[in-house]
Amino acid sequence: MRFVPQKDFDADTNTAKPFLFEKASINGMSVTRFELAGAEAVTKQQTEGNFCGFVTATSRSVRAHRHEAKQLFAIYDTAKDINKYHADVCQTVCRPSSLAIKLRLHLHETFSRTVHGLGDSA
Repeated sequence: MRFVPQKDFDADTNTAKPFLFEKASINGMSVTRFELAGAEAVTKQQTEGNFCGFVTATSRSVRAHRHEAKQLFAIYDTAKDINKYHADVCQTVCRPSSLAIKLRLHLHETFSRTVHGLGDSA
């Protein structure tokens, strides 16, 4: 799951803006492994980070993206003591830049359209 800050939230449609996924091509897009974290830890992170909510995707669906037989996104375990449920999604193909932009849009479409909030069922 990926938390959605205010700047990346479209309140009119209750969806995340595509720019939310930009970091996947730069230095890694932070995600939380919900199945390990659980609702209590997610609630705490969302409240402390003042996020609008979160969008979800399975690791399988993220890893399934391919282009010319190459895996386009990798997921790395980047857990730390302060957040043991943290991981990063990284784009593995970045050339040409037109393809890189298109890939991030695919990533955007992979995550849930609706931004879920506290108490929602993802």
